[in-house]
Amino acid sequence: MAQSDSFVLWSNVATPVTELRSRSRFSNRSASFSRQQQQDFGTPAASYTSTIGHASRNVSALAGGSIGDFATPGGSRPSRGGGNVSANFEAADMTAFSASALATEHPAVVATAGIYSDFMEAYKAHRSSQDVLTLIEKYADLCDSYLAKVRKVTERMVSRKGEQVWMEAMACQTLLTEERNTWKLTGALLRDRLKAEEFMEEGGDDTMFVDGTREASDREVVDALMAKDSFARQAQLVVDWLESCAAHQRGMGNDDDRLEYFADGGCAWENTLHHVQSRASVGSGQSSYVNELDPDAPSRQRLPIHDLDRDDECRLFRSVFFHLRAGQLQRAQELAVDNGHHWLAAAVEGWRPYHDPNNSSVMGADATQPAEGNLYRDLWKRACWEAASNPTCSLYERAVYGALSGNVQAMLPACNTWEDQLWARMRALVDVCVEQELRTATQQARSLEPLPPGYPSDRGTFEAVFRDLQAAVGASDTRDQEIMHILQRCVVLDDAVSMVEEMHDWATAQAMEPPLQTMRFLAHMVLLLRQVGCETGTGACSALLRTYVDLLINEGHVPLVATYAATLPTTDQVAKYTQLLRSLKTRDPEEQELCLQLARSAGLNVPAITRMLVEQVRVSGEEPIELRATSAVPSMETTADDEEKVASLEWLLIDNSTRGEALKQANALMRGFVCLGKIGAARETFHKLPADSVRVAVEQWSRSSMHDGQLPAEDENAVREFLCFEALLKVHISFQEWFNQFHRRKPTPPEELAPGARFAEKLAHEHKVRSYTVELEHWQGLVTTLAKEVKRDVFDVLLFVDGGWMVDQRETPGTMDNARSRQMAALRRLCIPQLTFLLMEALEESGLAAEFTEVVDVIASEKQALYEEFGDEELGTLLQKSRAASIILLDQGLDALGFPLQ
Repeated sequence: MAQSDSFVLWSNVATPVTELRSRSRFSNRSASFSRQQQQDFGTPAASYTSTIGHASRNVSALAGGSIGDFATPGGSRPSRGGGNVSANFEAADMTAFSASALATEHPAVVATAGIYSDFMEAYKAHRSSQDVLTLIEKYADLCDSYLAKVRKVTERMVSRKGEQVWMEAMACQTLLTEERNTWKLTGALLRDRLKAEEFMEEGGDDTMFVDGTREASDREVVDALMAKDSFARQAQLVVDWLESCAAHQRGMGNDDDRLEYFADGGCAWENTLHHVQSRASVGSGQSSYVNELDPDAPSRQRLPIHDLDRDDECRLFRSVFFHLRAGQLQRAQELAVDNGHHWLAAAVEGWRPYHDPNNSSVMGADATQPAEGNLYRDLWKRACWEAASNPTCSLYERAVYGALSGNVQAMLPACNTWEDQLWARMRALVDVCVEQELRTATQQARSLEPLPPGYPSDRGTFEAVFRDLQAAVGASDTRDQEIMHILQRCVVLDDAVSMVEEMHDWATAQAMEPPLQTMRFLAHMVLLLRQVGCETGTGACSALLRTYVDLLINEGHVPLVATYAATLPTTDQVAKYTQLLRSLKTRDPEEQELCLQLARSAGLNVPAITRMLVEQVRVSGEEPIELRATSAVPSMETTADDEEKVASLEWLLIDNSTRGEALKQANALMRGFVCLGKIGAARETFHKLPADSVRVAVEQWSRSSMHDGQLPAEDENAVREFLCFEALLKVHISFQEWFNQFHRRKPTPPEELAPGARFAEKLAHEHKVRSYTVELEHWQGLVTTLAKEVKRDVFDVLLFVDGGWMVDQRETPGTMDNARSRQMAALRRLCIPQLTFLLMEALEESGLAAEFTEVVDVIASEKQALYEEFGDEELGTLLQKSRAASIILLDQGLDALGFPLQ
């Protein structure tokens, strides 16, 4: 029977005390956090005992909330304030906004597009444990702000009611309403629990601090109960919350069913009165209606009132019940008075505990103050209970008296929603707590009237309330409403572990991916639990946050991903942000830099992210390099996949701190390309790195990891490998130049002179022949020069310094480079024979067969042991080419070394 006052100060209690309870899981925090003083308690004691006018004002304030700052499409910002949130927007701005939103296919989605970034900014601004209550209020305010937008959209879509787009907008409005309500409940209960814990840590006890020289009044007893008993206090907070939600929702609907249309001049039972007056004037006999108009006449005379009056009264009780449901007792009384039911207005007032301020006043005798409350509250309680149990009364009449007397069975038939039924049960629970305290904590001058038959003897538990509620309501909610109600239940029960499990089960049970709006709320609830230090287990929490990050990536909310990825375990942080970068496929340096800057700002490991990105692009869909090495003819062409792999290196080139990693990834990429014969792609990879990459990488490694003046083995080997590829690519460049010169630029001989040619023609032909001879000699000299350049470059590979080409000088610790070592061995087996045969081709075609012997000597040398890289077939080909060259030399009268035979 608690009046729904808002969360006001405990001004009626000298020193609040707290019931000794086990430490709350929902407020398990550090010592510094437990001593915060953000706001004073929401006050169930004041809510139960303050004046009706005060209650009405505070409920309106609680229902309205405040609006967070955000820019409207017109550029203006709404003012802060309570009440009707939609009134806080300038009409012109909202009209322009709703018009633009309605022009889209999904106006509700457009209207709420900014909520994700606004929630992120709120989280970033208040992520300290000291700001948790401020953060919750900010979340609720943001929901109010976007609710105003969505309502504006739905108002302008009334002509499309019933269509899919209208249903989508209404579902969005319902979801935001439930979310706002959940944040308000969380804030109210968390504030109470934090304050109670702080009080206990400061040495509070459970003694009732009232004036021991006199008898405490009923109101003082109730105040003390709410101060010391956390169970009763939190139950009252839940009632306050439910009533504030109903008041806010009712403010968007009709206004008392236009009762003024059904009553005339504040007269109750006007039709019955007219009937009685008419019969008295004509002196009629027995009446079918009551002939007395006091409230008890129908029961006493066992006759009804006029049918029209009965309809009017049912309508009045319905409206009064709705006002009680919304905590608007003053409006309920005004409604009863306006319709001539003064006795009903008095009945609504009878719940208030009695208090005579003169008994405790220190003022003079002339300053007598009026007493407040109901001295005979026990009699009033029994009368209300009996009226609520009277089957002849209408449904809403029984519900009104049930709400006043705590008769849950009388209230439930009038309660159609989950919230209504929870309110009825919680209101009855608070009533039992109050009655038990009043009858055990005070000595009355007279004996109290016994509680009516059927009145609960045990106040019960929150668990029992929700168990009964679930059994009564069943599964009538939508999926999104269901999870909201589950979370609200867990908040009331202070069960963070179950809350996380329920959220995780809900998200994983979705046939399709969960709605982004709902996942935003669940993700921020998980972050809030972390912020207050709840022990919830990391698995389910991380899974929920991963799901939200995935949805943000899929929906293209790029600026938001870094902040939420940073809340994941380290490995997931890297994996998820890498997933985002891969999905972007951007080549714009500014966009790439912005993405990495967002990651750095969020505290992500940018080098690890860019490394994983390049590695994923590089190895996607490929077999191990050593298993796919081929001796195919080198190709200078590149495919789209090759270009994507090369372009991925750009992520490592944005910051000089990752230049060393870019060098290693380029090496790995070139190993793959060369094994596939894609020399063109390998060349693009090599040239993708700036010319100073080796110097920058070495300087970076030197600053971070050099020991005893020497680079780590892994870094030193990477530099050597890069130089090996440089030598290899020089060979292919020089061979390509020789090949083009030999096959494509050879001078064409002049045509044979026709018989009987004239003298002028013969002269011209002789000139062409001489020119051709000069060009041919020049071409031959150039071919020879280029062939020798090929030989020089090939020998740079075959005789690579300090151990050989693609051979590490230093071993790396552990087994981290086993795959790389196998790849480099595969490259030696592929490239050394291949380069040798390219060189032989160039030498043979260029008339330098005499130099074959030098090539064979290098291959056969035990110092380099290059012959080990040749297979049996390749060795046979090598010997065959050497023999063919020797035959050519013999035909020219030269020995194998190119000297004249003696």
